[in-house]
Amino acid sequence: QEGGSETKFNYEVVQGRNEGEGGGGSGSRVGKVKCRGIEFATPSWIPYCNKGGIPSLGTELTLNAHELSRELIPVLQFSFEEFGQHSTTLQKFNQDLHNYVGDHSKSRCVYMAVHDPHIYSVMPCSKKLWIQTPAGRIQMTLKDYISFISYTKPDFFACLSHEVPFSATKKQSFKVVDISLQWLKESISLIQSQSATSTHPFNIFAVIHATQDEMSRKKSVMETIKFDDNLSGYLISGVGLGDDIQNRRNIITEILSNIPQSKPRLVSRIGNPGEVLDCIDLGIDLFNSDYPTFASENGLAITFPFADPWWNETGIRDEERNLGQMNLRDKRYLLDKGALYPSCGCFTCKNHTAAYIHHLLATHEMLAAILLSIHNIYHYQQFFAA
Repeated sequence: QEGGSETKFNYEVVQGRNEGEGGGGSGSRVGKVKCRGIEFATPSWIPYCNKGGIPSLGTELTLNAHELSRELIPVLQFSFEEFGQHSTTLQKFNQDLHNYVGDHSKSRCVYMAVHDPHIYSVMPCSKKLWIQTPAGRIQMTLKDYISFISYTKPDFFACLSHEVPFSATKKQSFKVVDISLQWLKESISLIQSQSATSTHPFNIFAVIHATQDEMSRKKSVMETIKFDDNLSGYLISGVGLGDDIQNRRNIITEILSNIPQSKPRLVSRIGNPGEVLDCIDLGIDLFNSDYPTFASENGLAITFPFADPWWNETGIRDEERNLGQMNLRDKRYLLDKGALYPSCGCFTCKNHTAAYIHHLLATHEMLAAILLSIHNIYHYQQFFAA
């Protein structure tokens, strides 16, 4: 139902702190998102994708693996930093991003981020966005971005903005906030002008900058929420880029105490389970990170317990696996005939041993990253489901 209520991004607080449409406040909560007929609960994780699928898995496994079903992975994230360089090709393709990456049945929601959460590149802060490509840097304007959104048709997307670390100076912070606010205002104007001819809704997440400078941070919050009627949610930018835990808690609490409770809050680059729980406690709803991908690429299996610590077949608690990660390159797993996580229901744990994956890593087999990715993503998503 293009253009109908089914395509609009809707969020509802089911349980937890909610002070009404205009009230602010922080605190953990459970919510429900409905977009294009796809429903999922929050807090939730949005996996990082590259080249049309989750790294190491590709499009086919991303869309069809049992461990990555729509019920477990309802949203996939792509970035403008990756696809922006192909904007001419995508426009000539004349179909939306779902079809471009092979999801012809549109089984997942697509979130378009501006920046790639897997890497952080220091780029000049100007009224154009610089994108790093294999052929060098290219510049993209706001009109380029909104045009890109109009023909790729993501289900929701982040407003164009620069990304600066927590350590940015006061001058840098004000500059990036001013540019972001100008881009937000112009984006809404461009979207409204296109709404008359487009049947696809523009579900935009405004960017709030969590800088260390208090004045620029407050300006980012107070000026952004003036556009709340035109927004589907808020992206808190800069979190996880050089901030310490206590500063992060204070700043997120301050920001959430001022933005409306009726919209979801998203952060990028936060993936460590302890940090995720900390942010959930403050009131963050959506997490866009590459945590399982990073672990898989480094030969690590995610095994942190999110219920009671598990026991192996002999009834002895396995301390190594309960530490949270297994470095499967370590020779201690050379003869380990146990699963990565005995109670895990993923394909990897049901069919393969730690020793086998250690062997694959030692012989540099591509299958190692595939099996680790299947397990890590499944285990990580079960953590959010719990």
